[in-house]
Amino acid sequence: QVEQIRNAKNRSVCDDQNVLGRSYTCPNAAAPVVRAEGQGATGISEVDKAYDLSGATYDFYFSRFGRDSINGAGMALKSTVRHCPTGEGCPYQNAFWDGSQMVYGAGYASADDVVAHELTHGVTQYTSGLMYFSESGAINESMSDVMGELVDLSSTVSGADAPADRWLMGEQLPGGAIRSMKSPTIYGQPDRMTSAYFYGGLGDSRGVHSNSGVANKAAYLMVDGTAGEAGGAFNGQTVTGLGIVKTA
Repeated sequence: QVEQIRNAKNRSVCDDQNVLGRSYTCPNAAAPVVRAEGQGATGISEVDKAYDLSGATYDFYFSRFGRDSINGAGMALKSTVRHCPTGEGCPYQNAFWDGSQMVYGAGYASADDVVAHELTHGVTQYTSGLMYFSESGAINESMSDVMGELVDLSSTVSGADAPADRWLMGEQLPGGAIRSMKSPTIYGQPDRMTSAYFYGGLGDSRGVHSNSGVANKAAYLMVDGTAGEAGGAFNGQTVTGLGIVKTA
């Protein structure tokens, strides 16, 4: 077969069905592809969400930046849903990009910002290659949060966010939101480097998840400005928002 479409989505989704210890490689003997590019909905919510939301992420990068998939060269978007790794319990309460494909625990493919977050780790891998440690690692995490939320705010695939959900990360997860980009301190994250929440220890690769709150707050200010801040300013500064398009 010779593909003559220059730029096109190429998605495939496998389903581990919450079987503990099954390989997440998509496809594998126990978990073949259950939905491939161009096929209709399967009726399996996790499968269809992974398919639709990976497509929304592809569309965001392609329509705004002309970027053809994760590596900029049409890389196939592979996902395995309802994965349960040995030693982690089931259902698995996480999602990750493994360097070549997406892997989701039950319910984690349902959040558009989480799907776009993890796929953006792939974009970072193929572009800046930010080392996953200390401040560069926090920027790595923040870039995924930022692009994930911008996909969330821009995409019509999962419907518009309620006003209260704007700038929350993972509000569609089984356990609810895990971070706030507008108010990082609510979840114990710093909103500036001088914050008492700024983590200087050795855990979490020196705070890659915690300290991402600094750049997350900056992104929120770039989009919306300080109009929603107490007194109309943040850290003594007044900021006029640029909106989603320019910030992206």
